[in-house]
Amino acid sequence: QRSKRGCWTCRLRRKKCFEDGPPCLNCVERDVFCHGYGPKPDWKDKGVKEKREAARLALSSRRQSRQISSRYSTAATDTDQPHQSHPSMDLDTVFDFSNLLSSHSGTPFVPSALHDSSHQASLSGPSARIQNHDPVGIHGVQADLANLIVSRGPALPDEHQQETLSREYDLVMRFLDYYSPKLGTRDSSRGWLLHLLGRSRAFLQCSLSMAALRESSQFVSGSEPFRSTLQVAHKHHAYAIQIFAELQAGSIAVLGEDLIVATHLAHLESQFQCLPDCQSYLDLAASSLNNTSDHQEQAVPCPSHLQHKTSASAYFRAPEPTADGIDHTYLETQAAYCFCSLLIWNDAISCSIQRKAAPAAATYQKLLSFVDFSAVFFATTMCDGKALSILLDIMALDEWKRERQTRSELSYRNLLDKANDIECSIEKAMQGLSVRLSSPLTSPGVETLAALSSKSSRTAHVRTYIFLRAILIELHLTVSGGSIRAPEVQESVDRFIAAWEMHKSIMESQSLPWPFCVAGAVAIGAQREFFKAAMAASKLPAMQDLKRLLTLSWHEVDRPSSSGSPVEWRSWKELLPSTNIILLF
Repeated sequence: QRSKRGCWTCRLRRKKCFEDGPPCLNCVERDVFCHGYGPKPDWKDKGVKEKREAARLALSSRRQSRQISSRYSTAATDTDQPHQSHPSMDLDTVFDFSNLLSSHSGTPFVPSALHDSSHQASLSGPSARIQNHDPVGIHGVQADLANLIVSRGPALPDEHQQETLSREYDLVMRFLDYYSPKLGTRDSSRGWLLHLLGRSRAFLQCSLSMAALRESSQFVSGSEPFRSTLQVAHKHHAYAIQIFAELQAGSIAVLGEDLIVATHLAHLESQFQCLPDCQSYLDLAASSLNNTSDHQEQAVPCPSHLQHKTSASAYFRAPEPTADGIDHTYLETQAAYCFCSLLIWNDAISCSIQRKAAPAAATYQKLLSFVDFSAVFFATTMCDGKALSILLDIMALDEWKRERQTRSELSYRNLLDKANDIECSIEKAMQGLSVRLSSPLTSPGVETLAALSSKSSRTAHVRTYIFLRAILIELHLTVSGGSIRAPEVQESVDRFIAAWEMHKSIMESQSLPWPFCVAGAVAIGAQREFFKAAMAASKLPAMQDLKRLLTLSWHEVDRPSSSGSPVEWRSWKELLPSTNIILLF
């Protein structure tokens, strides 16, 4: 007899529910998400949302059924051994809840508030066998998320608690539906992201705020649904900030959690259109990474000939070792690398716009020299880390030049020597990319990363090539003192336009606002027609925002002098703050 009082998952899947938990035994045994017994979920609309959720649960169940037999067969040999996470697992291609917490053994902690007496009794019954082959399982993930969601404040009445859980689980699913920081991965599976949601309270609250903010954009501005959803976004935003403040002074739960959450908060602030706060969190994340690397160098001196063997994970603050001796899992390393990649990308661009050298530049460049980290950076940003490393060199050169000018000690010979070295690096990188891009996608000689498809790898190489063209313009502007009519500047703009036109089919769908602004702001005459046409043809919101910025920049460049002396014009970087346009993330 199928009860209408069963959990929402069993009711949707039309399965018999034991009505324990949540999660109920039926959902646990089938490793599917249990929606519990609270108020009717938002997706229960007898329409598209309900069909979508049913398809999601069916897909999850099929995936688990293909793996459950292998877990049973290995249970006997694994019972007496600490469970180790295998470093070669391709976790980005498996959306498997049972693997998310695989580095921790023992019985999962399940908040007592989420269990009734019938569930407690069932622990000695049929569900006990779940512990034998799956020590954490999907109910471990649910327990972690539920504990993080409800443990931040005073105890809530059961009915209110169930309503809160239902709503916030829905926000978690919305977040997972759209958030994919790795632009170039082969698929959308993100086990490491779920691991973060189940381990970091601050990350979870920030993610809930992101999901609610995105949901609010679907409603008419000023309407009641818009206001209430936006209020939810601000509530979780405030929770995230509060927990992050505690995190900085206390212990962390996952590898690099302070950096991860600071970067995630910076992303959230950019979505709230608050650039100063966004930059502040980027500074905090960079400071965390820089302080950790300084501590590593002081605590464990490493001979220069051995430094290349140091793991990139050593640059992140680590949690206290667990009882089984495992400091962090492969999932956590992937998460730390991904969010550090976002940090490096956005902090470099932010500092470039502010015309200052990145304080953590040396650490960034060291991390980008590691093969494993640079591969994650490439997949996350769809840009080769070498290009970012060169940009950091140009920013350092600009600061060096201004310091020498202030002290009247600038040697133009030294300036040109440094600039020539950087230009050689740019030209060498572009030559290598030209060879790759001139080969067909199926060419056996073309290198692609294992994490990327051939098409994604080609797109990433095109993006890198365009980025390098803009970097060359930036270098010439640095050397010439911002003279946009310098021959080398205008020649570089022409080559930027030619490169964009050559790869127009790819670039039409790509959002690269920083390179576009660097080249477009110094365009003159007929060059501007290309940028106007590109912005008019693009359907990307970021490109539409740039129309106003470049129009202001061109107006500034064309402003006539009233006295006949050279005009002191403001660059696009100086105009950007007044436009409220954010080029980050």
